[in-house]
Parts: sequence; structure tokens; C-alpha cells
Amino acid sequence: MTTGPSTPLVSVLMVNYNHEDVIGHSIESVLNQTYGNFEFIIVDDGSTDASCQIIESYEDPRIVVHRLPENGHISAATNVGFSLVKGEFLARIDSDDVWLPEKLEKQMAYMQETGCDVVFSTIGLIDENGADISAENPDYLAIFDVDMQKKEEWLELLFFECNHLSHPSVLMRTEVMRTVGNFDLAYAQSHDLDYWVRIAHRYDMHVLHEPLVNMRRYMEESGGVTNNSNDSHASHSRFRNEYSLIREHYFDNMPDDLFIAAFGSHFKNPDAHTAVQLAIEKAFLLVGPKKNDDFVCWAGVDALKQLLDNPESCEVLAQEYHFTALDYYELTSHFLLSDPDLEGRYDDLLEAFTTASALLEDERAECNRLRKAEADAQELIAGLSKHFEACLERIAQLEGELEQIHSSTSWKLTQPLRSLKKDK
Repeated sequence: MTTGPSTPLVSVLMVNYNHEDVIGHSIESVLNQTYGNFEFIIVDDGSTDASCQIIESYEDPRIVVHRLPENGHISAATNVGFSLVKGEFLARIDSDDVWLPEKLEKQMAYMQETGCDVVFSTIGLIDENGADISAENPDYLAIFDVDMQKKEEWLELLFFECNHLSHPSVLMRTEVMRTVGNFDLAYAQSHDLDYWVRIAHRYDMHVLHEPLVNMRRYMEESGGVTNNSNDSHASHSRFRNEYSLIREHYFDNMPDDLFIAAFGSHFKNPDAHTAVQLAIEKAFLLVGPKKNDDFVCWAGVDALKQLLDNPESCEVLAQEYHFTALDYYELTSHFLLSDPDLEGRYDDLLEAFTTASALLEDERAECNRLRKAEADAQELIAGLSKHFEACLERIAQLEGELEQIHSSTSWKLTQPLRSLKKDK
């Protein structure tokens, strides 16, 4: 085990809420690290299950437990943990994820070798029962297997493709946290994405290409234990709303040279450099969708509106970018801003309604055809009934006539002749 006076102190921060089924495994993965010089801060965020009893069952002097009286969610609880950090380095782990034994040792060695300030790793995946499901999810693993280091590279990637960094794999110098500050309480779903963006404004970030953490994915949403990234409509809606806010402030306080380095290849005007031109480029970037998505951010629409409202920038938009109010009207006619998922749901409902309407028309036509067929059949039946009654009347008439013949004197007188004819 790596320990001693020459090894810097690492503060490991875990935030927990109601993970009694898995927190023991996560705690042991930290205590079993081959790098031994760490403090282990566990902030329990008002759990109502047996989590705290499990935490307190570990009698390791490196563990520092802080219990919050009620649940405030991950951002607030993490900020409490930040205030307790004493180490020169800071690592984060969620209470349902699991570190490999050499996680800290390998990352500390990498940081000391390269001098970097922030390092992540690639990941493996386990399910709610701890079974390895990495082989079944190669696309998900690939999200975190990225090869870049510079601030501008990360700013570009995180802007267009969202999060590619594993929260429970991060190890950073504590000064990074002190400089960047706390988690933003506005973000429950995207707190980590917002934090990586804020870090990338100031620091390069590295990824060690070795899976040093097993992230847990809950494959069966059954109302039991889960985590903040569960696949639900509420989670998707919350992420979209938070992502809009992150985009709105993405370029705040970003130096022009860093903005050009990160996004110059996406400029509509490759030579843009003036304040007005750069403001226009930011607006077009903000209004553009992220990769593999048609979601348009409100911040971009609003930024273009403000540029159109300003005579100077309005003229530059028209002269250099060939963008006028008419183009703005066209832009805003293609999407809804109230709910990023609403347009897709509306389209699905409209398609279903159109299909149902067509089926209803088919059923209505079939009903009309059957009604006509029934009317025709009734008419035919009525005609046949009338004909049948006429036939019965004719039969009765003929039977009467026959009876008259049989009872007539001529019929009786001619009886011998008819008998004689039969005998021949």
C-alpha cells in the first residue's frame, strides 16, 4: 500500500442517499485502495433507510461521517462535503459505484508524472446486483473513452455532445475546487456537466485510458434503489431544462482567444474577431442543436433577438451574415420552446391521431356500406315476403278452384272414363 509522509493526502468525498443495498460495496472499494493516505468524507443526505447504520459499522479512522437532517439533493450535499475537504487532492465517488483497488494510486502517479490538475478514467459497468455488464454496453463505455486534454478541446466537445466524463472517476487538485467553487444548486441532473464546463474554462483535463471505476446502471426500474441518472421522462425533461441553462451561460467570462480556439472552426465567418462578430458567432452557436439532437436552446433565440434589436449588430447580421428578421421568423417557426420534449410528443400524438382518424374514416365507410347492404337486404326481404304472400294467395286460390272442380257434377260423371283410361 502506498502511504507515508511523502504521499500527499487525498480527500475522498462520497454523497449518499438511501443506498443501503449497495453502499457497503462502494465503501469497501475505497477502503481497499492501494494508495493509503486519504481521508474518506461521507455525507449522508438525509437517508431514511439503513444507510447510516451501514456507514457507522465501519470503524476505519480515515472515515469522516457528516449526517444531514433532511434530503437536500446531491449538489447541496456535495457542497457540504467540499467544505470538509483537507487534502491536497480531491476524489469523488457515488455511493453506488465501485473503484478498482489501484484507482487512486494509478491516477496519483499519472498526475505527478504529467503535472496535470484534473484526471478522469474510463469505466466499466455493473448492474444493480453487481454483475459486470460492460460487454453488453460498448456504446455507453465509448462515451467516456475520449482522447483530449486541452481546455478548448473539452469546451468544444462538452458544448456539442454533452458529458463525456465520469463523475466517480475524477481526481483533481483541491485548488481546482477552491478556484471553480461549489456545485450550482440549480442543477440536480447536470451538476457534473456544469462543473466540468466551469473547470474547462480554466484547466486542461486528462483521461487515463484504463477502467478504474465500475459505474452502476439500474437495468430494472422497479421502485427500489436507483440513482440520479435513471431513465425516466422526469429525468429527461430536467436534463433538457438544465442543459438550456448551462448553454445560456456557456460563454460567460470566456476570453476571446479561448472562444476562438475552441469554436473558430464552427464560425459562420471564419475571420470573425470584433466584439460584435464574436457576439453573433456565440448566438449562432447557442441556437444550433447539439449533436444528434434537434433541440434548440432558448438562449440562442434570445441572443439573436437582442442582436436584431441593436442597430449596429443588426446591420452586421444583414451585411456579413445575410441574416435578417425574416430569417429569425423562419427559425422560430420550426420548434417549440416551452418544453424541449413537447414537440416530439406532439408529433407522435399527431401521427397517432392521424392514423386513428384514417382508421375511423375506414370504419365509418364500412359502417355506411353495411347500413346500405342491410337496407338493400331488408328491401329484398320485403319484396320476397310480398312475393311469398302472393304465392300463398295464388296457391289458396288454385286449391279452391280445384276443390270446386272435384265437387262438380261433370267431374263425377266423367269418373268412369278416367278410370277406364287408367286401366288401358
